Amino acid sequence: MNKFIAEASGERCNIMTQQRDYLLRAYREGRLNYPEIIEKKLPIGSGEERKFNSTGCEFKN
Repeated sequence: MNKFIAEASGERCNIMTQQRDYLLRAYREGRLNYPEIIEKKLPIGSGEERKFNSTGCEFKN
């Protein structure tokens, strides 16, 4: 991830840094413990199916 951030610039760099920090913080706080979530039969994600085009942008049918 850090390699991608180093190659990015401007707003894209800021967004990638924020996303990386979010994931690291969530991991440290134990919020990414998927085996436990599955064991408790809790939902993962929003529950809404999302579709993306080839550039990674979300689109609606």
